[in-house]
Amino acid sequence: MADPSNPHLLQQRTLASLLALGRVRSNWAGELILSLGLDTDGTALAIAANISGAVSLSVDEDPNRLRDVARVGAVDFVVKSLDEAVRVIKNEVRQKRPLAVALGMDTDRALQQMMDRGLAPAAVYSRFTEAGTSASFQNALEYFSSLGAQLIDFTSAEDSMVQGHSVRAAGLLSHAALEENKWSIATFSFASPSDLRAFDQEIREHLNLNDEVRQRWMTGAPRVFQRQRPPHCCLLLTLEETERAEAIYARFRSNKPLEK
Repeated sequence: MADPSNPHLLQQRTLASLLALGRVRSNWAGELILSLGLDTDGTALAIAANISGAVSLSVDEDPNRLRDVARVGAVDFVVKSLDEAVRVIKNEVRQKRPLAVALGMDTDRALQQMMDRGLAPAAVYSRFTEAGTSASFQNALEYFSSLGAQLIDFTSAEDSMVQGHSVRAAGLLSHAALEENKWSIATFSFASPSDLRAFDQEIREHLNLNDEVRQRWMTGAPRVFQRQRPPHCCLLLTLEETERAEAIYARFRSNKPLEK
């Protein structure tokens, strides 16, 4: 899970993953995203996929990670077989409703079963440059690519080729979104959840963050991260918006009206 020395890491990574997803596809409703691993990056992706409107299936056999993602609310269900996972996700994909499912299974075995079942994710996230060279992994890479899946690497600093397939770097995707919109990620910490809620309300009243990405984030993030401690929020802001948000942050506890 997230580095305990940096409690803001998971939320920051989730926001970056949401930006990366937005660069790959504008509308994720009714799409399946496959994630191999539930470390901080995989957990962030599961949350970002949910916020973006997609259904995600995250594969990890580590019981500690599975317990952690369930505890923090990063996934909706934890299952032990692909059959269970398919039963849970198929209707949500058809109905175009977001859902996050974690599958506790060995990756190679899960990939082989996915190919046997004909699963067709729209995107596959993994640490491709660190992935094993098993036959199942190589076959799955070929299979998912042939179906048009976008292959995206959590850790690579550059786009790359893996086994002849184009793999996009998540960091480059999110950075491009930040540059295009002149955004940066600003983090604000609070003494209590009620202070965070008060700040969130003032931000909504005084900043016009009405584009789709930021609206999705401001609606979805409070629901998912409400149990994070210390209470904090990450926001996508321009330089001018950051100055305005910092003024709100400095004054919101006094309940004094902010000048329009």
